Amino acid sequence: MNTVEPGGDLPVGAPGPVVLRMMLGNQLHQLREAAGVTAEQAGYEIRASRSKISRMESGRVSFKERDAAASSSFSVLRFAEPELPDVAYIELLTTALYLEKREDVDHYMEVINHLSIQALTPDRTTRFLNEMTRET
Repeated sequence: MNTVEPGGDLPVGAPGPVVLRMMLGNQLHQLREAAGVTAEQAGYEIRASRSKISRMESGRVSFKERDAAASSSFSVLRFAEPELPDVAYIELLTTALYLEKREDVDHYMEVINHLSIQALTPDRTTRFLNEMTRET
């Protein structure tokens, strides 16, 4: 099968973007179910609703960069100079993104806040790791 760069033209005879979206969505649906992950859990991981997961898996909506980036490593860069905006730096498998739009950075700040709330305290982390090493 011919490969096409993102945003490039599809080869003659290749399935159109809607068909490709449906095929990708179907594959993601099968992988999610095989892993025993509910649509709610998948939505939580990418900060989306169960219905958005359903729409993505059925091919009714396109996939956004931020949907994939939600589960990637990221940092929010803040600078001492007030005129410099915060930047969300997202590491992907073969590249990285720098997002400067306020709404994008705010999205990643929400993720950081959520992780901070869910994280164990240092004492509980130590106990958790000690228990895990005793079990192995």
